[in-house]
Amino acid sequence: MTDAELENVVAEFLERREGEPDLSPEAFVRDRLEGDATLAAIRHTLDLLSLFPSESSPLLPLEAKPDHIGPYRVHQTIGRGGMGVVYEVEREGKHFALKVHTPALHAPSHAGNRFQREVLALTQLRHPSIVAVEDWGVHDGSPYVVMELLEGKALSELDSAPPANEAARIVRDLARAVHAVHGAGLLHRDLKPSNVILSPDGSPVLIDFGLIAAEDLPSMTAEGALLGTPRYMAPEQASGEPVDARTDVYALGLILYELVTGTAPRASASRDRVLAVARSGDLVRPRRCADVPSPLERILLQATAKEPVLRYDTAADLGADLDRYLQGQPVHAPRRHPWTGLVRSMARHPARALLGGAALILFGVAVVSLLQRPDDLGRAAAAQRETDEAVHAWFEGDIEASQEALVRALQRPHLDPSVRALAAHLGLEADASDAEARALSGVLNQWETDDRAIAFDALVALREAGHGSTLHSLLLGFAASEHGDLKIAERELRTAAQHLKASPMLALELGRVLLRRGDPTAARRELERAVELDAESSDAWAALADCCGALGDLDAGVDAARRALAAAPDRPARARRVLAGILDRRGAPEEREEARSLFEELLAEDPRDAAALFGRAVGLDRDHRIDEAARDYRKAFEVDSDHSRAALYLANLLSGAHRGVCASCDAAFAGHPELLDESQAERYLLQGLRADGGRTESFHRVALEIALRLQDRNGVIQGLEDLIGTGERTPEILRLVDLQRNIEARGIRK
Repeated sequence: MTDAELENVVAEFLERREGEPDLSPEAFVRDRLEGDATLAAIRHTLDLLSLFPSESSPLLPLEAKPDHIGPYRVHQTIGRGGMGVVYEVEREGKHFALKVHTPALHAPSHAGNRFQREVLALTQLRHPSIVAVEDWGVHDGSPYVVMELLEGKALSELDSAPPANEAARIVRDLARAVHAVHGAGLLHRDLKPSNVILSPDGSPVLIDFGLIAAEDLPSMTAEGALLGTPRYMAPEQASGEPVDARTDVYALGLILYELVTGTAPRASASRDRVLAVARSGDLVRPRRCADVPSPLERILLQATAKEPVLRYDTAADLGADLDRYLQGQPVHAPRRHPWTGLVRSMARHPARALLGGAALILFGVAVVSLLQRPDDLGRAAAAQRETDEAVHAWFEGDIEASQEALVRALQRPHLDPSVRALAAHLGLEADASDAEARALSGVLNQWETDDRAIAFDALVALREAGHGSTLHSLLLGFAASEHGDLKIAERELRTAAQHLKASPMLALELGRVLLRRGDPTAARRELERAVELDAESSDAWAALADCCGALGDLDAGVDAARRALAAAPDRPARARRVLAGILDRRGAPEEREEARSLFEELLAEDPRDAAALFGRAVGLDRDHRIDEAARDYRKAFEVDSDHSRAALYLANLLSGAHRGVCASCDAAFAGHPELLDESQAERYLLQGLRADGGRTESFHRVALEIALRLQDRNGVIQGLEDLIGTGERTPEILRLVDLQRNIEARGIRK
């Protein structure tokens, strides 16, 4: 067992002991793999804890409240948990919540990995309904994280169940926050009422991300150990199976269940019993516990469906359906067939069901009814597979395979409109007369003629009307990408990718979108998957090379760019541009010479190639040929007004770049003093920010450096205020807000 796995098991023991004070280390490790090592680690942890006796908890140290933690003055202890102590602290007159990791988990072999993962996850997130992380550091060997100080009480501390509409509003806002978590490539996996603070104004705020995990981080689940709170686990999570965004959707459904019924969904004192119920997916119908409106119950039942494929695909979809309910509109959650619970009960207890003739008849009626239900589990899963096969084959150009899958799908009742639309489009006999099928048929025709702008508008209208399918998400994702709406593009492409995992074209487009949105780490995962699925795709190799360059992995970037050129005999321009840019950055004389030759070759073919102009400008800038670099930067931005980096680099040059710290820079500006132009620098900086729209975090670090060189920053601050506006505080807008605040905080406005 690795140190990380052992640390996770010890953490699980501490968390269980909070709810089960009599749990012994011996009982905990019984039947576990490597039980001796686990038992020794737990005993060592408890020995450390015994050095810090506590009146409030047998597990936690009750150290004297420190006067200071780092630069923060400590006021009082707010709370204690299995993983740390939380203090109210102050710095420069501002109050925060500061969480220090429990000392017991800082034994030499357990370096507090979970706490560090929490910090890493939280620093990536900015959302009104997610606690904001302000700072982090290490104090006396223990890491700490500083968060905004929240007022209010946890949902678990509410005195009574709120009205149904209020509960729906709370979970709607939470679903939007969780969707932002998923949009960052993360899962929460421990959503529960105690992890949500209800502010005095009634708005929920998600806190405590101790179990969050990104795909590129170590697994949080050691073999034989389940991390999370069983009372709110989805069946697949409780069974140790792979989890995804729909796992968090399930937990949101259980939170909603508890709020509207006032009843814990799995009320048992035994962890093993709660886990058994969680694995089964059994839930008492909400309307048996309280007066729950029928549409809201349908939403609850879809969110908490045992099979992930039958749940909402995304937290955003759950939030949207709750919003429809709140506005009095029809919800999309299907009606549950009255025989469902009875049939499931009979399936679990067949002997009991067959005790008499009447039971036999009833069982037969129920089975027939089940086979006719549109949400029948087995049939729904099979229908979804066939639909996905058809869409994947059509998208990858295998029309014959698509038609074969469609023929099978057309034999099923309650067809998805997208099946009928695609079947009719491919010349099969299918009734595509209903509104959604007709609309999708029109989109497919527009798709064939490359009229993506009209297709985008039609697809958005369908989504706003509540329609959706794998085909719809696929088309809307690509259309949104071409349209420039990267937020919609990422959302829809991620949704489609859950169903079309074997599509290299989809992985490539999702990777490109993520790179354009300023998330090269997530983009690299998708692009590496794209080249695994299709090693002969020059486009995929070129995109991967570009991504590696953005991450600073220049060796991998050069290798991928050369693979892109080798995969296409016509030496595509994109691959040559990417290779030239990375060779120029690597800096070896022979490589920079090759880069210059490639840029000149590209510009001889197309003098308006904005990417090649920008690449050549960067090389000229690096050589301190600043007049030529400024010319190429300007021309690149004139050719492509969305080329935010061209505007940013030009603003950097016009603001003086490294003048005063670089002798060659000083000499270059001495020869071209006319290039020092603050008003032009401000103009291009704001144009670059407008083109970027807050998508790229690294962009804003450079923008801050440029702004701080300006003698008068009022224009930049005012320009940022205009860009921020008064609309929704999206992650992109919040980046602009942070930039504006940083500029204001670093110096007095002139």
